[in-house]
Amino acid sequence: YCDICPNVDNSASHKSDKFINNDDINKIYGLDISAKPNPASYWVAFDYTLPKEQDEATISLRNISGNIIDVIKIEGQQGQKLWNITHIPSGAYVYTIESSGFTKSGKLIITK
Repeated sequence: YCDICPNVDNSASHKSDKFINNDDINKIYGLDISAKPNPASYWVAFDYTLPKEQDEATISLRNISGNIIDVIKIEGQQGQKLWNITHIPSGAYVYTIESSGFTKSGKLIITK
């Protein structure tokens, strides 16, 4: 029981229509990834940061049809992973990092 808590029944003054999006959640927990250079031709460097107390994750790479092209396992809370793309055709791809149920994605363009 709380004798100083406001009554929030259905009062419009206590409702919010704002949603927390995944990017905001990832910032709070520390999950981040970026790909450089982008667009890329020969290799891509993924710079990543994992949430606190996490040191394992995967980076999956998909084509625009959603087919998995490659999966990279990473270890360490922060670092860089290089991906050789000389055998990958030109096009648009999506990279996704996943750690402890959290994900963050980005778009990668490969040009030859």
